[in-house]
Amino acid sequence: MFDIGNSSTTAVFSYMVASMILEGRVKVTPRYVIHQLTHSFVFMVYMAVTVAALFRIPIPSFLLAPAELIAPANVFLAMLSVGIGMEIRIKRSEVTLLLKCLGVRYVMAAPLALLSWFVLPFDEYVRLALVLLAFSPATLFGALYTASLGGNYPLANTVISVSIMISTAIMTVLIMLLG
Repeated sequence: MFDIGNSSTTAVFSYMVASMILEGRVKVTPRYVIHQLTHSFVFMVYMAVTVAALFRIPIPSFLLAPAELIAPANVFLAMLSVGIGMEIRIKRSEVTLLLKCLGVRYVMAAPLALLSWFVLPFDEYVRLALVLLAFSPATLFGALYTASLGGNYPLANTVISVSIMISTAIMTVLIMLLG
């Protein structure tokens, strides 16, 4: 769920929306979206790999060799980065904003999870994965984008840290009930 929560679309579109809000941009043009997409290294790599997979284009071994060396460390490094950033430091004046951020996240997740479980025509395992995805923690990109856009980085980190704890509890209960 960690990698799904930090997928390329999250990596690009959340930053684009935050930038637009900060710039006061009202109109979104296709040119602006294409510019943002093509200037995102993460998105371009995901797209290249997706196109290669769709058209069964083999990826040269000299490109895969370095990835194969570091791939086993992915989970460890991801969890290390979560642990390093996991701080719950919040000012009294920011508690309301923290609760709003988390409230919006989980209030939106609940109907999405219900829709996924009761309406979608997939088998039980796919629906369970979608339900868990709806309740996955806030992404690490959120804090990075908050910092790069000049926002409140400590609050963004706190939102992520608290959402990890809440999501872990919710997802555990959901697996016990639905799995």
